[in-house]
Amino acid sequence: MLADQMPCNARNCFPGKVFDSNTHTTNLYGDDVEVDYRGAEVTVANFIKVLTGRHEPGTPASRRLDSDEDSNVFVFMTGHGGDGFLKFQDAEELSRHDIAQAVQEMHVKGRYNELFYMVDTCQAGSLATQLYSPNVVTIGSARTGENSYAYHTDFEVGLSLIDRFTYATLDYMQSMQGHKDKPTTLGHLFDSYDPQMLYSNPDSRTELLGRSIYEIPITDFLGSVLQIQLSRDEYPQPNDAFTTTGKHATTLYAHLYRLERPTVRTDDAAASMSSPQGIPKADPVEVAACVAGLGVVLYAVTKLPFAQSI
Repeated sequence: MLADQMPCNARNCFPGKVFDSNTHTTNLYGDDVEVDYRGAEVTVANFIKVLTGRHEPGTPASRRLDSDEDSNVFVFMTGHGGDGFLKFQDAEELSRHDIAQAVQEMHVKGRYNELFYMVDTCQAGSLATQLYSPNVVTIGSARTGENSYAYHTDFEVGLSLIDRFTYATLDYMQSMQGHKDKPTTLGHLFDSYDPQMLYSNPDSRTELLGRSIYEIPITDFLGSVLQIQLSRDEYPQPNDAFTTTGKHATTLYAHLYRLERPTVRTDDAAASMSSPQGIPKADPVEVAACVAGLGVVLYAVTKLPFAQSI
């Protein structure tokens, strides 16, 4: 959910881009960003629908939270708020009671295993005071009666790009990269917040969780995206992998031929069309089908010891 069109805002001197630092190194609004609810669609009613799953028929999957009893759900909210409420579009408010009822409905419907609720707004801790559902942990940027503040100002853009609490959270996450020995639990994340840097005291609730936050890896809620790299290295095969290499290749070809050929022939007809090596010959139409079926398979086969026999 993105309430304002900041990438296309007339005051944004970097059209189509959003940054979290005045170094402008990382565009948060890249080509792979998908915004499911934007502008006037960001309402209290739609937010409750996403949590509880009470959508109208025909709502696309991208606009649903299709979670179940095995899902760990992370909810992050930021904006303007006060004692027990968070503002939506400067027109309506989400109250602490709305949040508590929505989370309880999620629990009854089996829509989460554990839920991590993070809020960065003034008096953010007050939004969690009415929660009573099990397996929920919360963290807010400020206690009731405290404000939450922005971080450094980008003079080129003319405003602050990130809040202090969000910056501290992001900084801790980035410091984990390349450091396997660094503590990576929710408890250590909570301990990393410095009230002097935040100008406020983070407020958390952990008693509903049922276990220590020092037992919960951050990656249970904020998992990483793995980069898969295809290796084309050849690996040696044991000499006795196939008793008769040529026979195996012939069987593979014949098997795929039977899957791809469009017509059915008797065994006698097929034998009359065989080559001296015993491999059936296909007519022109069937050859095209065989090539289409064998294109990828043959690439894999050529990496094996019997490739020269094909």
